[in-house]
Amino acid sequence: MEASDPSFCPILARYSREISLTRSRIEGVFPDLVVGVARKGPRLAELSAQSGSPVVPPGIPFVCHKALPYIPHHELVGKRVVVLDDAVIWGSTMADIVSHPTLKESVVFPVSLIAAKQRDTSLLPGLQFGRELDEDEVMSFSVEL
Repeated sequence: MEASDPSFCPILARYSREISLTRSRIEGVFPDLVVGVARKGPRLAELSAQSGSPVVPPGIPFVCHKALPYIPHHELVGKRVVVLDDAVIWGSTMADIVSHPTLKESVVFPVSLIAAKQRDTSLLPGLQFGRELDEDEVMSFSVEL
């Protein structure tokens, strides 16, 4: 099965509109770096690139959030950083990453493909997302990815 075949990853085919919207949001902030929330943020980036419709535009550096402690703080001062996840259920994991010490002097943009309607909006007031779903639908999406 070829990566450009929609059956390569059926869930990405079902969420193609959200992938396109999320990519547009990422492009719109002209990021210096995209940080994927492990494990599904990097998986989303990988599978979408393999399917021919990358959520992270080519040429933008991408790292997993687990790498943040190894990036010298001064490297990201004043840089525009997108924090990407496949889904936000409550928002606490992404909020922890957005406030990571390595990013404290960066301009950070939290972005998710989908978000739960029941999430705590006070944790991530600037969250951009492609679609809002009920919590159980978000869980199903995340498990399937």
